[in-house]
Amino acid sequence: MTIQRLRGRRARAELIEWLRGNEPRTTLTLASLIGPAAHERTKLWAARRDGRIVGCLLSARWCLDRWSGTLLLDDLSCAGELARALDRSNLRTVAGPVEQVEAVLPLTKRARRSIRLWFYSVAPLPPEAAGAFDRNREVAIRGAAASDLDAVVDVYAHDEHSGGVSRRRLRSAIRSRLPYMRVAEIGGRVVGALIVPQTDTYWVLDMLAVHPDWRGNRLGMALILDASVDAVTEGRGVCGVRTMTNGMRLGHDDVVAVGDSEPWAVADLRPPKRFRGQTRLRRLVERLEGGVITPPRPERSPYSVLPEQRPRTLSDADEARAPSQPGDVSPTEDA
Repeated sequence: MTIQRLRGRRARAELIEWLRGNEPRTTLTLASLIGPAAHERTKLWAARRDGRIVGCLLSARWCLDRWSGTLLLDDLSCAGELARALDRSNLRTVAGPVEQVEAVLPLTKRARRSIRLWFYSVAPLPPEAAGAFDRNREVAIRGAAASDLDAVVDVYAHDEHSGGVSRRRLRSAIRSRLPYMRVAEIGGRVVGALIVPQTDTYWVLDMLAVHPDWRGNRLGMALILDASVDAVTEGRGVCGVRTMTNGMRLGHDDVVAVGDSEPWAVADLRPPKRFRGQTRLRRLVERLEGGVITPPRPERSPYSVLPEQRPRTLSDADEARAPSQPGDVSPTEDA
């Protein structure tokens, strides 16, 4: 078994064909590879056995230096090699089917805790099936425009998942995703957003967020239903991972009533250490970019699907190296 870093177009085309044959589980990864400027925002590793692809690790850039990964693996005996690739990568988070992620995480040096979410999918349906979905007519939902950028940034800045990311970074990430984003508007104000990348077979419902002042009104469900109706009208399926869905009154039964589901795991990773003094340089860069390392967190939503986390300004590794007494000198400080 070998792990190969994919750089050329031919190697990527082979992986894309493997991903197409394993939809909808691989749709999220596939949408990242066929989107605009994918070669600038993604890094790929393929796991091969006997010359055949049996898994992959995708590193996708969320904003500036923030990278998140998706792990897919058909052969769990390859977990050790993928764990070493994970340790060498620049990822901050990794997600994938539970049995695959939990086979790799114990073998990595950077793994922190993980949480479980649900990956759900609705198979492609004929266009006439769109009549079975009932849109929420009380909410105005439309495609995002360039003029919505500041309002959408405000929505994501108030989401619990965005803690530690400055508005400048959010702005950079959201600007590139506006062409395939939908927003919910009430009284002329944008109060919710949903990113909807697409493949030839499925629409991906990803990164759902609702402003805290408007949670509990089923705006998240309205966004999901609106995108689902349009996907079915085109004869495509729908799939998504419940990542930024903390603002919805949406139970698991509501999701799986119309399709299939399986548990996925999302794990945090410790920042990679490239050289001595890199941590101090990272803090300096964050300050120069205008990002106070951890901005004030909003009040926790009563509908959150995430376990409560304490605010953090330093990584666990940084805290462990911090001097215990005022006169102490950290062993990692440069002379």
